[in-house]
Amino acid sequence: MKIKDLFYTIKYFFQKIFRPSHTSDYNLFNFDYYLATIIYPKLKLFIEERKDSGYPNEFIEYSENCGYSLEEYTTLKKEGKILGGEQKAWEEILTKILFAFEYMYCTSCSSFSKKYKQFSKKYGDVYDPTIENYKEWYYYTNEQGHTIFTASTKEKITEDQIIKKESYYYNEKLDEEFNNRVEEGLLLFGKYFRNLWM
Repeated sequence: MKIKDLFYTIKYFFQKIFRPSHTSDYNLFNFDYYLATIIYPKLKLFIEERKDSGYPNEFIEYSENCGYSLEEYTTLKKEGKILGGEQKAWEEILTKILFAFEYMYCTSCSSFSKKYKQFSKKYGDVYDPTIENYKEWYYYTNEQGHTIFTASTKEKITEDQIIKKESYYYNEKLDEEFNNRVEEGLLLFGKYFRNLWM
């Protein structure tokens, strides 16, 4: 280990002990991932343990004992204040929330990590080496002399501007799908945060 690395390892160690939050600068650099490492395992356990233990009021279906008249219930449903679906609908919401944190927890590390491989096996691999996923990056020098790159296209780049070309595998469509699901799950987490009870 280099002296510089040792210095930071010791620094982060003491920050965790003496800071009131017990959080090091290292945790703050990737704060979203750090929070996901805390939330995901606990959220997963919460969902597993709370099976059939109730749901927020907005998921109720109409019955004589639901607390609303049929007219009130119908009006609230039209206004989107009641969604219905009961336990099943609530479980679907929780599954979407869990996916968001699972994604952040598993994919923030290297694509060679055990967590990433488990996630990819379950949902699909963005970097799966198939012909459909083949991409190329072209590195070139801009007018200011800085080396920059453009993905998967040589548009507006002449051959003499290209200083390096690299190939890799990347499924843009699947990555976009994952990111949309994460966005949806995080929005639902914020919306239903106060409903996370057993």
